[in-house]
Amino acid sequence: MPAISDPGTLLVGAAVAAGVKVVPIPGPCAAITALAASGLPTDSFHFIGFLPPKSSKRCASLEQVQHIPATLLFYVPPHGLAAILADMIQVLGGTRRAVLARELTKVHEEFCRGTLTHLLDEYGPEGRRGGVVKGELVLLVDGFTDPAGSSASVAAAGQLSDESLRQMIKQELLAGSTVSATAKQLSKQLRVSRSTIYKVALMIEQQLKQHQL
Repeated sequence: MPAISDPGTLLVGAAVAAGVKVVPIPGPCAAITALAASGLPTDSFHFIGFLPPKSSKRCASLEQVQHIPATLLFYVPPHGLAAILADMIQVLGGTRRAVLARELTKVHEEFCRGTLTHLLDEYGPEGRRGGVVKGELVLLVDGFTDPAGSSASVAAAGQLSDESLRQMIKQELLAGSTVSATAKQLSKQLRVSRSTIYKVALMIEQQLKQHQL
């Protein structure tokens, strides 16, 4: 589908600004096509598109989405796949389920399923495929799940650390919740002062905005 993570967005924006009528015609979208056949959850997903080319900025972008509990969708250039997978393993963890979809709807269509570490073993410079990757790629990564169990059980056991609270707040904000809504929801869920959560959420929101600049 043109204009999705594509320079066509600029043309559409200019046309709208100039008062020109823009009529969409439904067509194939690589990200949605890959998601439908990936085997990963489809009830909630977050489209990122292309990550920054530099590792430092790429890792910063991944840190912003690492706690989103929804399937993550990325467009990946073939020549940068190994480096991107390595950064994902560093930030997201190598055990995250992931799917690489290649050459969708074409003769050499392929889905490689496993973990991020498995994908790097397959497509890395020393991988089983010799580091050679061709074609259009869509990379899908499973969303965040709390390895310590549900947040409610952790809080009920009185084991909620300051860092755990910060991570929970950050996860809510990255999922689109407002500072006020986050404070209201978590205060009831964790039985923690609403004003305390609000102050921490406000600070985290400012930090997230700074990373996006």
